[in-house]
Amino acid sequence: MKDAHIDFNKIMEAVNGSIEAVKDEQNLSSVALDQLKAAQQDIQHALSFSLSRTN
Repeated sequence: MKDAHIDFNKIMEAVNGSIEAVKDEQNLSSVALDQLKAAQQDIQHALSFSLSRTN
């Protein structure tokens, strides 16, 4: 992958927006919310890894 750029802030904003939308929906199971929270943690880990590789 040449000259790849990942905007972690935009990804996190999208996940956070999805979490809020899921919280507002009362008919959705907690599985969707759990998956989004797991994705949020994965993004944070990927960002930390990315930053550690650039130093």
